Amino acid sequence: MERMVEVYLARDSFEAHFLKDLLGRSGVEAQVVGENTPYAGVGGIERPRVWVFETDHDRARELLKEYEAGRAT
Repeated sequence: MERMVEVYLARDSFEAHFLKDLLGRSGVEAQVVGENTPYAGVGGIERPRVWVFETDHDRARELLKEYEAGRAT
């Protein structure tokens, strides 16, 4: 079974799922982890994370860097 790795620490569940969909549209399967904890998205205590298969890590990071660059403008 292929190993999954974390690629992004999202601000909240909305961003995490947006990024999961963004990655999926580019052929990168992703999962949102940690959104169901009692403190998810509350004051940065626990924030959801986006995970991908290890073989997709580099492609996912490229896409996420493009997302971050667009968000900054």
